[in-house]
Amino acid sequence: FIMENINKTNESSNILFIEGADEYVEFEVKRNVKRFYEYNQKIPEIVSTQLEKELKYIKETGIAIVFVLAQKLIEYSEEKAYRYKKEFTTTAKINVDAPLVACFMGITQECPLPLHYICLRCCYSDFDIKDEMQSDNESPKKLCPNCNEVLETKGTATDKFIQPIDINNQKLIELSFSSDIKQEIIHYRDVLAGEENRHRTGVEITFYQ
Repeated sequence: FIMENINKTNESSNILFIEGADEYVEFEVKRNVKRFYEYNQKIPEIVSTQLEKELKYIKETGIAIVFVLAQKLIEYSEEKAYRYKKEFTTTAKINVDAPLVACFMGITQECPLPLHYICLRCCYSDFDIKDEMQSDNESPKKLCPNCNEVLETKGTATDKFIQPIDINNQKLIELSFSSDIKQEIIHYRDVLAGEENRHRTGVEITFYQ
């Protein structure tokens, strides 16, 4: 899809709509899920089930544009950091019931899945570890049974899945960028969505010193 296809009306909310955004979000998410979780040509059921639920919710509410814009703004910030040889940290708060989609689109680094082990080499994962992992920071080291690599710990010990909120809320996703690139971020947001649509993106932008 192309950003120029933005329509000013969304049948289900006041959020902008863009043709092809649903397909783009689904493609991006499933591409990254395969990169990290596909093992023996299968995705863990707990991952695929939650993603299908979230993708369905996004499609039904017509808010795919929110995730597209957030992803593009974060990528733009990263490009500026590389260009200026600085570290611009971006923080994201997800206020809509699709935190796993946000994770696999690179909008947030926080994985909302239950605590689990994963092998970054072969994508083996183990979610059946209730008695082994008690918190995000306390987990015994384990080796991958497939390639003998040390398994990484992902996920959270607390329930991170969010209850749906009013999709007309202008803070579906909140992003905080460095004030060093404030003007660039505002300009790029306006390039993507149009200056007249600033309050219809579903993305709230703030800046830190």
